[in-house]
Amino acid sequence: MTLDNKMSLWTGKTDSVIPQPGSNDLFEGGPEDDDNVEFCDINRYKDAIIKDSSYLWLIASLQA
Repeated sequence: MTLDNKMSLWTGKTDSVIPQPGSNDLFEGGPEDDDNVEFCDINRYKDAIIKDSSYLWLIASLQA
């Protein structure tokens, strides 16, 4: 099958209608309660990034 034939098949399928989910279907299967979200200690990661040599190089190159 040539590239032209494949492209013709592909463009022919773009006319089809894509079904859209209802607004109630968008959140099916997810957790019901969001009250139990645990947050990590973001400062620990922030300190690790700020002290990293790659980050320091990036900041120095952006300021130059």
